[in-house]
Formats: sequence, C-alpha cells, structure tokens
Amino acid sequence: MSLSLLLLLLQIDRKDVMVDFIFAVDDPAKWHQLNIGQYPHHYSFLRHLGASTVAHIQDIGAGVYYNSLVEVAGRVSDSCVRYC
Repeated sequence: MSLSLLLLLLQIDRKDVMVDFIFAVDDPAKWHQLNIGQYPHHYSFLRHLGASTVAHIQDIGAGVYYNSLVEVAGRVSDSCVRYC
C-alpha cells in the first residue's frame, strides 16, 4: 500500500472504516521489544511480562498478536495492529 493511499484512508472520517496494519517480522521477540519501548500503549497488560512472552503468546493459535482500537494519526478508531 502506498503512503498516499494510507494517508487518504486515515483521513476518512467514517465510523465503519477499519484499517488493518499487518507487520511480518523475522524476529518477533526483538520486534516486540523495540515496539513496546516505543508504543507501550499498543499492548495489553502482556507488555509487563516482556517481549519474549508476547512473542510466545502470539505463537499460540494463529501465530498473530492482535491489538484493536490503537491510536493512529491522532485518532482512535477500529484500526487494528497485527504482528505475525
């Protein structure tokens, strides 16, 4: 997705719009360590258990750590962040 399209989607002021951000990374524990440091509010209480625990939890089931209602571009919407 291009940056201009992403910015356009973020400007849409409709309650029924959901934007999913999906990040595929080579080292989930390292990713979560850096991301928890920068965006701790994107995580549930699991952030207090550490990045390795978050990465382990994401391996259970579908292999995705999922956060909804994340603030993006200054607004909280039904945006979703998935780490796989």
